[in-house]
Amino acid sequence: MSIHVGQVVETTAHGGLRARTSPGGPIAKDDKGRQILRPRGFRFKVRQLSGDRRWARAINKWYSVDFLAPAGAASDKRLRSPKASVAAARRQLTCKVGMCLSYVQEWLGGVHGIPFAAAAWDASKQKHPGDKNPPAGVPVFWHPRPGGSKFGHIALSVGNGRIRTTDFPKRGMVSETKIDNIQKRWGLVYAGWAGDMPPAGDIPGVRG
Repeated sequence: MSIHVGQVVETTAHGGLRARTSPGGPIAKDDKGRQILRPRGFRFKVRQLSGDRRWARAINKWYSVDFLAPAGAASDKRLRSPKASVAAARRQLTCKVGMCLSYVQEWLGGVHGIPFAAAAWDASKQKHPGDKNPPAGVPVFWHPRPGGSKFGHIALSVGNGRIRTTDFPKRGMVSETKIDNIQKRWGLVYAGWAGDMPPAGDIPGVRG
């Protein structure tokens, strides 16, 4: 997963973000006057990028961010309704390559804090493995291709066995297709769908 300017990020154990006390303001410091370089449990809006953009390098290549507010419990952040999520996904026609998780999180209205799609599937508490008939407005996942990268893929179900996905039918495009077409085109193994979106919480109106 890459981080982009304007994205809201919730820090977790993967931390590595430099906290600012206000937009463009001074670096936040603790009660001993030390800069807060690895805060956890706060939401930030990315203002500026420096160095390598990959999340995994964030602790070494610092990002400049705006401090927003303490995140609180995941349940404090209510996700969009399935209808609203599908509508948001259908407004998206293009995408930055390789950022499937970021876009699905935005369509669902959730916060960021999971590094890649396969990790989001692992963190889900409401998995439906192998079910190819997900309700509209839920995230749908694919395992990484054997011997390939660890990232996997995520898309948004629009109902009737169809999804809204990034980088399909070609890189940089967002379109709708059948669930099976991802495995046919990319060789990724279908994992299933989930009724929640970590770390934001449960999707309204979806059971289990």
